[in-house]
Amino acid sequence: MATIIQPTPALVGKEAKEFWKKIENYETYLKEKGISLSRKKIEKDAAFFKSLFKKEKNRDR
Repeated sequence: MATIIQPTPALVGKEAKEFWKKIENYETYLKEKGISLSRKKIEKDAAFFKSLFKKEKNRDR
């Protein structure tokens, strides 16, 4: 049974201005928190994460 699709909330006025200020300062925010979003680092972390779920062929259980 399908559910009713709810309308998407829209930002207007003061809320919209505050949102765009957050978007403009996002890179500064990430630097302050020490978060790096370089593609190389993300790919490296993704490869490590995938390796956690790989089964080892010679693993004794």
